[in-house]
Amino acid sequence: MSLSRHFRASRRWRPSTLCLLPLLLLQLSAAHLSADTARPDAVFQAGHADEAASLLHTALSADPRNAAAHQLLCRVYYAQDLFDDAVRECKAAVAIAPNDSDNQLWMGRAYGQQASRTNLISAFSLARRVRSSFEESVRLNPNNLEALIDLGTFYVLAPSAVGGGQIGRASCRE
Repeated sequence: MSLSRHFRASRRWRPSTLCLLPLLLLQLSAAHLSADTARPDAVFQAGHADEAASLLHTALSADPRNAAAHQLLCRVYYAQDLFDDAVRECKAAVAIAPNDSDNQLWMGRAYGQQASRTNLISAFSLARRVRSSFEESVRLNPNNLEALIDLGTFYVLAPSAVGGGQIGRASCRE
């Protein structure tokens, strides 16, 4: 059963359930942290992005192949609206651990923000990368709720020229 059909078919699903979603997603994203990234993540979650970035740079100087540290640094840059830096760090995380669903998810998010701040021609190319990253994230982990939500949002909101639009029109007909 598809995710959207599940929500429509479920009598227990209520809008008030959405209030719990951010807490659940935060707990799920923290579950995969290593010892190297646990402290920087806690510092980042406390709102100290610059300090978290400094800790992550130190961790990466000791181990440049630490995919979790690259991904967390991507997220730190993303939160600071430094999307070129976020893309660079996400690319590093994906290059090291291409089969990590969360790496692909954050890559798609970083590309999406980069696309929203560029010219139309570049945005077109980046939007295809967004879709590809989100689809790969879902392919790698079909239970990744964040990836499913982001991919679904892309399908509904993106123009059909870059692979979006069809799902939104199809679901309106049901």
